[in-house]
Amino acid sequence: MMEKTYLTKEKTTEINSSSPEYETLNLQPGEMVEVKSFEEISATLDENQKYKGLYFMPEMEKFCGKKFRIFKRAEIIKLESTGEVRKLTCPAVFLEGVYCDGENHDGCDRSCFLFWREVWLRRISNT
Repeated sequence: MMEKTYLTKEKTTEINSSSPEYETLNLQPGEMVEVKSFEEISATLDENQKYKGLYFMPEMEKFCGKKFRIFKRAEIIKLESTGEVRKLTCPAVFLEGVYCDGENHDGCDRSCFLFWREVWLRRISNT
C-alpha cells in the first residue's frame, strides 16, 4: 500500500518535531474565524503533519485564508472502528459549510466534517 504524504515537498521545509503550546481561543458556535495561512499552520505541525495528534489533511489547505463561522465544538467523539467514546483533550471545532470533498480519499462521498485545531484559526470580528 502506498504511503500518503500530507504536505507537498515544496511546503515541508519548516515542520516542527514537537507540538508547542498555543493560546486556547475557546471558540464557540457562531463566532467568526479565519483559517490561518498554510505556512502558519505548517509551523505548528510535527514530523507526521499533526498538531496534538490531529492531521492537517491535504483537503484542508484550500480553506486557508478564508473566513467561516464556527458550527460546533468537538469535545466527545465515537470511533467507528471500535465503538470507543473519547473525550478530546485539545480543542477542535467544526466550521460551517466545510466538509471533506473526498478527492484525497478515492472519491469518498461521505462529506465528513473536518476537525480544526484552534491553533489553525484566527478569531475575527462578527461584523
